[in-house]
Order: sequence, then structure tokens, then C-alpha cells
Amino acid sequence: GRGVAVSQVINLKQVFDEYLNSAVFSKMRAMYYEVEIMVETAPIFLNMICSAIHISISLMNFVKNAA
Repeated sequence: GRGVAVSQVINLKQVFDEYLNSAVFSKMRAMYYEVEIMVETAPIFLNMICSAIHISISLMNFVKNAA
């Protein structure tokens, strides 16, 4: 079954950075080598209370669907 989401204080920039440095992102870039990916982030990221894994999965799906 599915686990219970754990909400915690996270920094969104840290979640982005972890995803951009992940093997999953590297593999996706290799599959879609003809797609140019540009990352522009806000200079300040505030902390938020949420499920880091759900934010990470959402980011992964967003990037995959955009490719």
C-alpha cells in the first residue's frame, strides 16, 4: 500500500537541487538530448511545510511532461 505523507519544513531550492543532480534527471536528459533545459530560479526560496517526496515527484513529472 501507499505510505503516509510526512510533512516537514523544507527548502524548495534544496529539493530542486537534489532533483537536478539526481540519476533520474541525468537519465531523462540523455533520453531527450535534443531538448535544451534551462533552469532559472528565484534568488530567495522560503521554507515551507510539505511532503518533500511529493514535491520532488511533482517536479519530476512536470519536467518529464515538458520534455
